[in-house]
Amino acid sequence: MECAELEKLRGQVRDIRKEMTARREHARAQAEKDPRSGRKDGYQALLERKLGRAVAEIEQHVTRHQCQE
Repeated sequence: MECAELEKLRGQVRDIRKEMTARREHARAQAEKDPRSGRKDGYQALLERKLGRAVAEIEQHVTRHQCQE
């Protein structure tokens, strides 16, 4: 059974993924306006690291509490 903590962690992952999608769409729109704007987005890398940490927290939580569906 899932606990409140696990639901919170999964909600964080969903929020990060939504933000990443929005950033990709924004970057795509900017690239269409100005093809020379293809610079690396450091914020995207930050979100990827944040997502990785959140996923690791979920895995650790499930291992400790066995509260998987």
